[in-house]
Amino acid sequence: MRAREGATRACNRLTQRRLHGEMNSPWSPASHRRKLARAKRHIEDVEALLAAWSSDGYRVCEQSKGNRRFVLYAEQLKPLPDELPLVVGDAFQCLRNSLDHIVFALARKETPSMTAEQEQKVAFPVTKNGTAVGGGHPRIQLVKEAVRNDIRDLAPDSARQPLDQDPVWLLDKMSNRDKHREVSAIPVARSGTELSITASSGGDYFYIFGPQRLEANAGGMPLVEFDRSPDVEAEIRYSLQILFDQGVEVEDREMTHTLWWMHDHIRDTVFQRLEAHL
Repeated sequence: MRAREGATRACNRLTQRRLHGEMNSPWSPASHRRKLARAKRHIEDVEALLAAWSSDGYRVCEQSKGNRRFVLYAEQLKPLPDELPLVVGDAFQCLRNSLDHIVFALARKETPSMTAEQEQKVAFPVTKNGTAVGGGHPRIQLVKEAVRNDIRDLAPDSARQPLDQDPVWLLDKMSNRDKHREVSAIPVARSGTELSITASSGGDYFYIFGPQRLEANAGGMPLVEFDRSPDVEAEIRYSLQILFDQGVEVEDREMTHTLWWMHDHIRDTVFQRLEAHL
């Protein structure tokens, strides 16, 4: 009985705080920050999935071609995790939604008695072709002019910055893609300029191939071809990255780096500027 009474009193206190507006504080908790925090968890889940896959999902080995010549190969042993595009898509959605949430909070502060129809129109504005957002854009009509100008400055504008370098533009496009189809990724192995020779008798041969896109059960792809002479001492470094596949706005960009780039831009640029108005 006491436990039940205590729970009732706690519920009543919570209701009172809601009635007095304490639960509507734009700072703690704030829905735009919660959305961003959820996006962070999804990105961390992406990293965990890829770390687990990399333990046995690919291998790098060398094969002899005879006469002291060898080739270093990279081979994908199993597909990327099935849930990877789902978690990546969840990250995109939470990142994009966090922008809409902060604009909604700003509109609610200026127009606390919004109608249901007005609420449906409020969002962070991104024009279809990436041109500047006008002052009369319907998504931001319910915020005051100073806030509207800051939002316009933060929105993509092809005249100010190339769209393929704008994290908000790319995020908007990728979150829209994820609504209709999975966003795919591909492992890419490379051995770039990370080749160091510390001892040699001369006449050594090394040939570095370009980046190689891997595919499960498709055999090995060559990274480096070299001669192994008795007196040579060399170190060959290679890397494997998970990139967004071709055909999307973020194609050939490293997956987790791109997600963190978008996350940090929202946290450090968009929120820092707009939260000052809350």
